[in-house]
Amino acid sequence: MRSAMPARLGAVLAVLTMAAACSGGDSGGTGQSATPDAAGEPAQGGVLNYVTDVEPTCWDLQQQSTIASQTLLRNVLDSLVRLTPDGEFHGWLAETWEVSPDGTTYTFHLSDGVTFHDGTPLDAAAVTFNLDRWIASGINLAPSVPYESATATDPRTVTVQLTEPYAPLLQILSMPIVSIVSPASVEQYTPEQLCAGGEAIVGSGPFRSAAYVQGQSWTLERNDDYDWAPENADHTGAAHLDGVQVTFIQENSTRVGALSSGQAHLVSNVPPVDVANLRGGETDVLTAEAPGIPYSLQLNTATGPFADPAVREALRVGVDYDTLVESLYHGLFPRAWSLLTPATANAYDASLEGEYGHDLAAAQQLLDDAGWVPGDDGIRVRDGERLEAAWIVNQAWIREQRDVLGEGIQDAALELGIDLQRETLDPGTFTARAQAGDYDLTDMSQSRAEGDMLNLAYRSTLTPSGGGVNYTQLADPDVDQLLGDAARATDPAQRSDLYAQVQQRLSDGSVAIPVYVPTYLLGTSAGVHGVHFDAPGVPWSFFDVWLDQAQ
Repeated sequence: MRSAMPARLGAVLAVLTMAAACSGGDSGGTGQSATPDAAGEPAQGGVLNYVTDVEPTCWDLQQQSTIASQTLLRNVLDSLVRLTPDGEFHGWLAETWEVSPDGTTYTFHLSDGVTFHDGTPLDAAAVTFNLDRWIASGINLAPSVPYESATATDPRTVTVQLTEPYAPLLQILSMPIVSIVSPASVEQYTPEQLCAGGEAIVGSGPFRSAAYVQGQSWTLERNDDYDWAPENADHTGAAHLDGVQVTFIQENSTRVGALSSGQAHLVSNVPPVDVANLRGGETDVLTAEAPGIPYSLQLNTATGPFADPAVREALRVGVDYDTLVESLYHGLFPRAWSLLTPATANAYDASLEGEYGHDLAAAQQLLDDAGWVPGDDGIRVRDGERLEAAWIVNQAWIREQRDVLGEGIQDAALELGIDLQRETLDPGTFTARAQAGDYDLTDMSQSRAEGDMLNLAYRSTLTPSGGGVNYTQLADPDVDQLLGDAARATDPAQRSDLYAQVQQRLSDGSVAIPVYVPTYLLGTSAGVHGVHFDAPGVPWSFFDVWLDQAQ
């Protein structure tokens, strides 16, 4: 293995260098930009070399979306509004908007002169087409939205009608999952072609898709006509960069090596163990905690062993999650205590921090009292039934060494006498098993800058078979009522209080076990400027990024 890695790194660096040289950078070589002027203004030109570990399995967000596909496509696709990490909304494709007093009608006034990469106009008809397509997809939060219709009242005005007030709507419309694609491209390409990406990705963003080689790279080139950036962007007009070269590399050491050698400008998901070595000198690591649902164990409360609250609580207090998280993530990923993360503005309940601790004896007593006694092989038994649980894992969600963490949890559960049988499944098989309820637990995180993420994850009607991610199969009328009240409430303080009540109720029932707060670790070279994080805690578009000559 030691001898293979340098060869792999050399091949990667060759791809990066060749791609940058061919991408139109002003200075050739690695596509460096011209020197900034004396006033320190951003330099123009150059190609950003970005190495990421996760390649989208589908590039059409209305067929399948992941945080990886959303992050990359943010460079190509624009949204109606932009939400920044401070919780503020800013105009984007929609310059202004109004909400009716009863909260059921949203009117958006679009920017003038916006065009898609194929030259077709981005007008009100294009927006209504996209909103209807999103709702029809049945994914991307669509099942939770009380959507009635979207109407183009004139070429630059869109009216969205809801059947009841829904406060999170603007936040959803700020996300890449509801970004605006060219209707002509959807009509031109088959669903399979849209999913395959490449030239079928047609948006209005600051970069256009120029070339895609599956399993290797994605090339973006600047959209010179771009002049409709969000109102809070660092600059107006076209992007500073000539383009972006995205290279897909799963091996952690290879990505880090590309950054350390100066061939990559940015690398995604730096392993925590490498952060200290990259900080200082010519490289650094930028961090952002994700809002939404932390990485957590979602326990099937409807059937199987975790239908018993005592077994759920035993798994919660019987495993030393603090030590596992600290040892694996070196203090860079905070321990999670609630089923929302601290970065979820105006929704996180900090009172849950430290509410319980590791107590092996208490966990064993819980199982004893519930009638689970140790068997001959150490696995507990009750009425002739072994205490074993099917843990299904979506292969597409394995990142941040979650497989290693899972093995640690398995080992700790065995000490309790619980046999967690992990099965890693491809996305299609995972979805089928989840929709059929054929599992006892799974693991997930869901990034979203809105307390309403609890709705999609724990409302009784939004189980996997209902289009949601309620893997706990929870059916609690009180939780449903609280979540509905929060979605309809327009007062931020009231919504915050309602979400706190939901978090407390979920914690009291040990419905799921928060483990850690996903934290994006972005490796960057010293000559890269203008990198911003988006509200979901991932890199925003590279629109404001520029390169200097010092790299």
